[in-house]
Amino acid sequence: MLKPIDGQRSRENDETSQVLGKQVNEQGKVEYLVKWKGYKKDESTWEESTNLFCPDRIRDYEQTEDPRKEKKKRLSRLRSAV
Repeated sequence: MLKPIDGQRSRENDETSQVLGKQVNEQGKVEYLVKWKGYKKDESTWEESTNLFCPDRIRDYEQTEDPRKEKKKRLSRLRSAV
């Protein structure tokens, strides 16, 4: 998904195994921590969302792993119950 930089291997043809995290970089762009299929967990990399082609993995992360989203759901339920 990225061009090789300074001799690094390109992940263009690599398959994502799992999305492990999410952050916003200094430029305000969303990045996901990607575990690559066939690589160790400590070899996971932060990739901008625009460089990723795994909507199912991102959706799974957003729905089940992102604690901020779950917190928002709980707050919404509490507010609607009042």
